[in-house]
Amino acid sequence: MLERLGRDTRDLVAQGGLSHTVELAAPPTFGAEWLIPRLPAFQRSHRDVTVHLSVRNAPFLFSETHFDAAISFGESMWAGTTGTLLRAEGEIVPVCSPAFAKGARMRSPADVLEQPLLHLASQPDQWQFWCASQALAENSRALRGQRFGQFSWLVSAAVVGLGVALVARILVERQLERGELLVPVEAAMVGKRGYFLVYPAETPPSAPLKLLRHWLESTLQEEAARNKAATTPAGSPKRSTAPRSSSPRRRQTR
Repeated sequence: MLERLGRDTRDLVAQGGLSHTVELAAPPTFGAEWLIPRLPAFQRSHRDVTVHLSVRNAPFLFSETHFDAAISFGESMWAGTTGTLLRAEGEIVPVCSPAFAKGARMRSPADVLEQPLLHLASQPDQWQFWCASQALAENSRALRGQRFGQFSWLVSAAVVGLGVALVARILVERQLERGELLVPVEAAMVGKRGYFLVYPAETPPSAPLKLLRHWLESTLQEEAARNKAATTPAGSPKRSTAPRSSSPRRRQTR
C-alpha cells in the first residue's frame, strides 16, 4: 500500500496534480517483443496516460500488489479476474539463423530432427509434442540438445546459430522481419494457450485501464484484418487454423 501511495504521489507531482496511470504486470518476453513495440502508438493517442510495466510470470493476488492489471499466459484467465484475450499463442514453429539453415539440409520435419535442437528448460517435452503434431514416430532425438532457462536465451541461441529452436511465431516477429531468424520448414503446431489482459473482477477498471483495453482490442482487430488480407489471396481458400496437436498444460515463463 505504501509503495502504491508513493507511486501515486510521484505521478501527481509529475503530471501537475492529475494522475492517469496504469500499473501493468506482464511476462518479460511478451512485454518486450509484443507489447512495448506497440506502446508508442498508444501514448500518441493518449498522452495523459502513463503505463508502468513490470515483470511477473506467475499468477498473484491483486489485493496484495499495486497492480491494476496483468497480462497472463495460459488456457484461461486467472480465478477471480475478468478481462479479454489479447493474442492466441498461435503457430509454434522451428526457427534458426539464415547461416545455420544454409549449412543444413532441412526440407521436411524429419530433416529438422537431424539438427541440434534447442530447448526451453520449462518446456522439456515441446519437441516431442511437435513430433506428434507432424506425425513423426517417437524419436529420442527430440530430447537431445541444449536447454536454456530463459526464453530470451533460447532465441539468442538460435540467432547465433547454435541450432533450431521451437517457438511461438508471435514472440519472434521482429527477429523474423529483421532476417535474424527464419522458419526452415513450414511445419507448425498450434497451441491452445493465449495472452490475456486480466484485472480484478470485483473492482471496476479505472478510466485509464479502460482506455488501454479499448486501444489494445482495436489494435488487435486492425492487425488481424491486415494479416488476413496479406495472407489470403483473392479467390484462394483460407488456411485452416485448427490445431493439429496441443501440449498438456504446463506453466511457461514467457
